[in-house]
Formats: sequence, structure tokens, C-alpha cells
Amino acid sequence: MMLSLYKKNGRLNEATEIAKEMLESGFLTNVLSFNSVISLFIADGRLREAAEVFHQMLKLKASPNENTYKTLGILLKRGGIPREAVEQLNVARKSGLPHGIQALRMTIFSAVGMHAEALEACDELRASGLDFDVSSYNAVIYELGSAGRINEAYNMFMIMQAKGLEPDTITYASMTISYGKLGLVDGVRRMFYKMKQKGFQPNEFTLKAFIDAYKSAGKFALARFVTQEREFMHQLQDHGHII
Repeated sequence: MMLSLYKKNGRLNEATEIAKEMLESGFLTNVLSFNSVISLFIADGRLREAAEVFHQMLKLKASPNENTYKTLGILLKRGGIPREAVEQLNVARKSGLPHGIQALRMTIFSAVGMHAEALEACDELRASGLDFDVSSYNAVIYELGSAGRINEAYNMFMIMQAKGLEPDTITYASMTISYGKLGLVDGVRRMFYKMKQKGFQPNEFTLKAFIDAYKSAGKFALARFVTQEREFMHQLQDHGHII
């Protein structure tokens, strides 16, 4: 109640101090108190701290509820995970399948740079023997790529197709981000053309992924080329054309 009152009145610094005292004193024991602290940290821009509280919540076996995941959806978007991917993960979670819940939790840790925790969840998911859906493959590919394990990410990219699952724009963007971080321009270019060959129209998220990847690899001319394509797409949208 105190946290909610301080937060409502914009006194985030005071609320944060109380939250830290609650954490240090072991007062977080139920889903309501955990939700309050997670929400506060996200509102204050402390995304990693919010994810750390969520990790503690899981360790104490305090079961997250719908409000927990709704709040963490905000964390994912602020952490750079595209809206389409967040919605995809939530659909999989709400299906009740274990891999959907695990994939979402893994992405939460990945979004704030908690790669040790994310990779632990990733490896558990891969070793589980569960049948993945596209969202789970996307989450695994994103984390493996973010952690620099590009060969494993590409292996998952190939496995999902061998299993009869078609990559979507999120899959291609995740692979592109991975290649870009490692400066592997040929991989970035290959994903760009593979996506177009499959008939996918690039959206804001995928185009940004390609631009950032080329910039990370030092290929600024290629980044400008994709930037021009994005500007052209915006012009079409502004004139009422649907992309």
C-alpha cells in the first residue's frame, strides 16, 4: 500500500528506498508484494532490477499471475523486444504449454542482459524434449545470438524448418541481430534476402534490425540503403498504402 501510494504521487525515489528495504528484509513473500516492487522498478526505468526481483520471485516459488506478466510485458517492450514478439510470447504462455512460459521468462532475462539466467533457462528448454512452437524457437534463437553463440542459433534456425515450422519476420530479425553483433555481414545479407524470398514484407522492427546490424558491422553504405527502404515504406504508409 505504501509503495502504491508513493508511486501514485510520483515519489519514486522514496518508493524505491522502501522497496530496497523490503528486499533486504525478506518481506517479499507473496505475488502481490513482488508485483508491486516489479511495477515500481519498471516505472522508474530500473529494468534489470525488476527482472532480478522476478528471478527471486521464481526462486522462492511465488507463482506469477496475470498481473505479473502484464507488467513484465512493459519491461520487454522497454527492453527493446518488439511488440509483435511480446504478443507472440504471451499467446504461447496463455496456451498453458510449459515451453511457452519458459520462453517468455528467458526473454525477460535476455532483454535486460541477464544472460547467465537466460542461458540457463534456454539450455533447460532445449534439453526438455518438448515440441517447440515458432515463438519458442524465436526466443531461443534470440538469446543464443545475443550471447554470441551464433552457430547454435543458426542450428536452431535450421532445426525449426526441418520440423516443418516456417520462420517468421521475428525469426529473421533475431538472426540478423545476432550476425550484426558479431560483424558477420554475409550472414546479415543472407537473412535479408531469405526473408524477401519467402515473401515477407519488412516491417519497422525488421528494417531497424538490418540497419543496426549493418552499422554494428561497420557497413554504413548498406545501412543507408536499408534506411532509404524504410523511409520509402513510411512514405507509402503516410499516403494510405498498406504495407
